[in-house]
Amino acid sequence: MHNFALKGDWLVKDLNNNKNWLFELDHQDKEEIIEATKHSISSRKKLYDITKSYFPLNNLISKINMIQKQLDNGFGFVLLRNLPIEQFNDEE
Repeated sequence: MHNFALKGDWLVKDLNNNKNWLFELDHQDKEEIIEATKHSISSRKKLYDITKSYFPLNNLISKINMIQKQLDNGFGFVLLRNLPIEQFNDEE
């Protein structure tokens, strides 16, 4: 069991001064997510059986690691912009 602590001691001015919580996906990131999604769907695995080998994000992994650090050591949340949601239907 994990012991999580809320990180709610930030103010709006803190968010304005420090933008480390804001992540924007570029074209390459979006393409990698689209391709990884297609790859995982083609594997016909159930959602909870999909591992990183079925959802390869080789170039995006460095950004994912930065997001994880922000979640663990920063404000406790991130805003991820430009997810390619228009490329997918509800089942994907």
